[in-house]
Amino acid sequence: MKNEREMDKMKKRTKILIIVGVIVLIMIAGILYLVALDEKQNELLTEELAKIESYAQSGDSNNEELQAILNRTVTTGDYAKIEKACKQYLTDILDKQEKIKQILEDEKLTKILSVENYQVDGPEFVSTKEYITTTRTNLNQYTEELTQLISEEKILSYAENQGMDSTDIEIYRQELTDQINEEELKNELDGSIGEITKILDTAEKIIDFLMQNKSHWTVEGENIIFENQQLSDQYNTLIAEL
Repeated sequence: MKNEREMDKMKKRTKILIIVGVIVLIMIAGILYLVALDEKQNELLTEELAKIESYAQSGDSNNEELQAILNRTVTTGDYAKIEKACKQYLTDILDKQEKIKQILEDEKLTKILSVENYQVDGPEFVSTKEYITTTRTNLNQYTEELTQLISEEKILSYAENQGMDSTDIEIYRQELTDQINEEELKNELDGSIGEITKILDTAEKIIDFLMQNKSHWTVEGENIIFENQQLSDQYNTLIAEL
């Protein structure tokens, strides 16, 4: 059961990273269209974005080389505006991906319902309750911020902030916002994060159950032992919801 739950969590984490990867790839494809008429500029930016794409697919958004690429400008003139708009957008997308990834890969998340945690933090579970609340809040916040980033208004703001002319902004809008299905991606994110949130909610129900019955259970070795079968059955029913 434990391995199956860990596998499910891995699938959910992978799904979220794939969704973010799709957003990055659409952004890159659209930007390359904008610079396709200038062969030299296109070549420079293509090389830059190919490197960013590679890191985005690997999920290694904290890599020093990637950060250096995102913070530099290799094109000139109007193309530099396009490059800066693209890289700032990708920086913000990857930042949200990294924050969500850190939550999902936090070892504490997998140990909330471990016997070890029951021994260390039970029976009041002050630290556990605080951790669940903070994790849920942060996860919802980062997901909302990521969802906002795929809106047409937000995408256009990066071009406007770089002072792109109206013609380039319109092309930018058509190539990017027309390819990004905002509603579909939002539903995918909400669904994936919702599954993780449900796990947190169920874990909290189990912790609350243990707190409410703190005088009626003990830890013996690797097992939690209840003083009667009814409590044991209730606990197992909650565990089965995960």
